[in-house]
Amino acid sequence: MIHIREAVPEDLAIIAEFIRKLATYERMEEDIRFEEATLGEHLFGERTSAEVLIAEWEGKPAGFALFYKTFCTFAAQPGVYLEDLFVDQEMRGRNIGLALLSRLAEIAVDRGADRLDWSVLSWNEPAKQFYRKMGAAQQGDQWEHWRLGGDSLYRLSYRFNALMEEQLVDRVLGLAAPLGTITKRWRFGHAIDCDGVHFALVDEAGLWFVADEETAPVWEAARCDPWHVRFSDGTDVKLGYRAAPDDALRDGDAFLKWARLALEAGVRKRTADERAAIKPAKLHRMAQRGEAPGQRGNGKNGSR
Repeated sequence: MIHIREAVPEDLAIIAEFIRKLATYERMEEDIRFEEATLGEHLFGERTSAEVLIAEWEGKPAGFALFYKTFCTFAAQPGVYLEDLFVDQEMRGRNIGLALLSRLAEIAVDRGADRLDWSVLSWNEPAKQFYRKMGAAQQGDQWEHWRLGGDSLYRLSYRFNALMEEQLVDRVLGLAAPLGTITKRWRFGHAIDCDGVHFALVDEAGLWFVADEETAPVWEAARCDPWHVRFSDGTDVKLGYRAAPDDALRDGDAFLKWARLALEAGVRKRTADERAAIKPAKLHRMAQRGEAPGQRGNGKNGSR
């Protein structure tokens, strides 16, 4: 799975390595002359000059984006300039570049920027095709100046959460496969069902498991917060889900343990819903015949 995070001082060595690899890819190795200590001062010192996002794939560093703020006097608007974007060769084809760029677009929009600029070598056609797909346009010559602005910047900023959500859904579907037939549908999020029983939900906040009063003590012990909705009037309503424990997505066995607990609650909820759907008069007649809800009879003795 892709994870995008802000760089910390301990990442200095991997950032330096990514910069060297980028220089090699761009055929500009002879221009590399920085010292790591100086780079570290500019990235993590008292007065930073730039920021870095690190992309990880299954916990392993896979790429980075180095950027800094700009300002357009004509528009009196801040902007963001992407100095470097790089994904390791063996990690390409997994949407890591898109995740980095869309996360950066999200940061730009959050900071009030109206543009995200960068440069591309004129011969780098694969990169240019990638940028065109996102709505970016070329601005200049041998080093081509590219810009993502207006609606295209906003559209890309919205894609980061959607990309992470889709990735999480795929991860959950794979982990849940041993349980039975796993399906997904839309229900104020991606509802995940097993053999028709609803047991999990994925939304932009993460993974949630179905819970009820019987399983509540287990979730409480694991410190799993309830899923809730806060309305504009300040009303806070808790719904029948609990946040997935930290180990649920790291370990397949742990996921199955929590998923089975959620399935138990899901079965109870479905049974309760089925009971509630039966009209009282019909329920009374079934009781007189000795039938249980969901059991089918053929008249007098309730057998089939």
